[in-house]
Order: sequence, then C-alpha cells, then structure tokens
Amino acid sequence: MSHNPVIILVNPQMGENIGFTARSMGNFGFNELRIVNPRDGWPNKAAEATAVKSVNIVKDAKIFDSFNAAVEDLEFLYATSARSRDFNKEYVNSKEIKNDIKKHNVKLNKIGILFGAEKSGLDNEMISYANKIVYIPTDPNSKSINIAISSALLCYELSDLGSAKTNKHQDLATQKDLGNFFSHLERMLDETNFYKIPEKRDKMLHNIRNIFKRIHNLTSNEVSTLIGIIKDLFNYQK
Repeated sequence: MSHNPVIILVNPQMGENIGFTARSMGNFGFNELRIVNPRDGWPNKAAEATAVKSVNIVKDAKIFDSFNAAVEDLEFLYATSARSRDFNKEYVNSKEIKNDIKKHNVKLNKIGILFGAEKSGLDNEMISYANKIVYIPTDPNSKSINIAISSALLCYELSDLGSAKTNKHQDLATQKDLGNFFSHLERMLDETNFYKIPEKRDKMLHNIRNIFKRIHNLTSNEVSTLIGIIKDLFNYQK
C-alpha cells in the first residue's frame, strides 16, 4: 500500500512523459500512479522504456476511462495549474504543499495530485472537483512546465512527508460520496428550474461545487445528511 499521495495523469499525450513521471516517483518514494485516457493507449512501450528502474510503477499503473472513476476513493485533491483560474479556490505554492497537507491531516494515500494533458492542462470541470490548486513558482514569462518535470518537483517537495509525525488521521468523505451529493443537488436544481439563464448553467455548477470543496473536512455521514436535507426540501416544495 502506498504511504504517499497518489499521482494522477489526466489525458497524457506522450508515453515518454508517463515514463519520466514514474521514474521521478520512484526517485522520491511514490508508487501509485493512475492514468486517465492515455492518448496512445495502454500498455505503452515508450513509457516503460523511459521509466528505467521504475518500470514496475508503469506496469502497475491503474488505467481509467473517466476522471471521476480515477478519483472516487480519494478524500482530498490538489489540481496543478500554471495559470490563474476564475475560481474562488486557495492556491498553494509547491514549496508549501507539504505543510498544507500536514495542516489538513488527511491520510496520505487518500490524497490525489492531478496533472493535466501536456497541451492543455486540466480543464475547469476537473479543477472544480479539486480542494486546492497547487502551482510551481516560475518566471512570469515562461509559466508552462512539462508534466514530467512538474511531477518530479512536487514529488521532491513531498519526499519525506511519509516520515513526518501527524495526529490521528480523519476519515473524510470520498470523492464518490461528494459526487453523489452533487448529482442529487444538480438534479434538484434542474427540476426546480433554478437556472434562469441556461447558458450559465455549467459555470454556476462549477461555482456551487467550489463552495463545498472549500469545506475540507466533511465526513461521509455529514454528506449523507446534506443529501437528506436537499431531498426533504425538494419534497416539501412539491
């Protein structure tokens, strides 16, 4: 079992970058790699070749065909981004991510660090599911970093996280629990014609999701209570 955060590559394009990411993971004690829709299919010989001694991480990588499936068992998500997003989310400097993780006291293997495709990064839909955005400080005129390099930098910053003493970890709601809540809420909002301007529906959903994602310590029972509340309010309105 991994005792470090899970590294998740979303829609990676080049097998070489997957392999180099695995190699960096091995360098710094990470071993769980998840991949969503690798462009060139799987297994990937280029990924195996560039992973070198960490080829076992590539061979053991978990492959998913959807973003939600890849994160559903995790409790806390950091989305990497090189550019500012129109979200009310907290930004964490890569040099501070270790202290930020300690602050939230989440089980390390229940934390996911998201990296987007080489060309476009993570889209707004995916970032709306993240608790926080992590960025690597760069020259303002050259912000884009290859995913293999950015994953290496973050793995380095977190390399001794597993040896740090922490308090007893909380069991928080998983992304699947929160996904069920958002699905219920989305359906109720649709049925009550909440969206007065249909063109703004997706943006409003992102904003609503961000409100709840800023609450970093919801438990499964608390999420179940929220689902019960919105169901009862909907039935009462009817």
